[in-house]
Amino acid sequence: MTATPPVHDALEVLAAMPELLREARRARGLSLRAAADEAGCNFNTLSRVERGIDCSLFNAVAILRWVAVNQEVTMTDQPNPYRERAYLVAHLAAQYFSAIAYNDPNEPEWPVIYIETPAGQLSWHLSPDDLDLFEHVIRVTPESITWDGHSTEEKYQRLAKLTSEATSA
Repeated sequence: MTATPPVHDALEVLAAMPELLREARRARGLSLRAAADEAGCNFNTLSRVERGIDCSLFNAVAILRWVAVNQEVTMTDQPNPYRERAYLVAHLAAQYFSAIAYNDPNEPEWPVIYIETPAGQLSWHLSPDDLDLFEHVIRVTPESITWDGHSTEEKYQRLAKLTSEATSA
């Protein structure tokens, strides 16, 4: 049985909306106006979403339905982006001290990986289906490791700092 994805995964999908929309529209060779007509959205709204300026839940649902319905292959035929992300996180976890704990009370079935880096802590929820990629990471009790309170934006800033330091060396 696959657990329900945590809310932060839904937020990542919403954050990816501009790129998802742009790729789907370009793959079909549609203008913004034609895509807006097909999606049942106002042209100006679709333009704002594609530019990352606006993405209300109502518009996001309509656009995601349009993207999913009009795809030439089913989602099961496409690579799982979360599995791909898990491969990258597993690699990062091999570079720094890392630990996995089931300590998010809001998502008790989803383990959290904590990676301690020189730039600060990084953490992600992991799908239980991806744990096979993390056999090299120790499991700890929920109370033995804590989240430092970083936001997703702070996590991305920390990753950018690590990347910058790695490329300037």
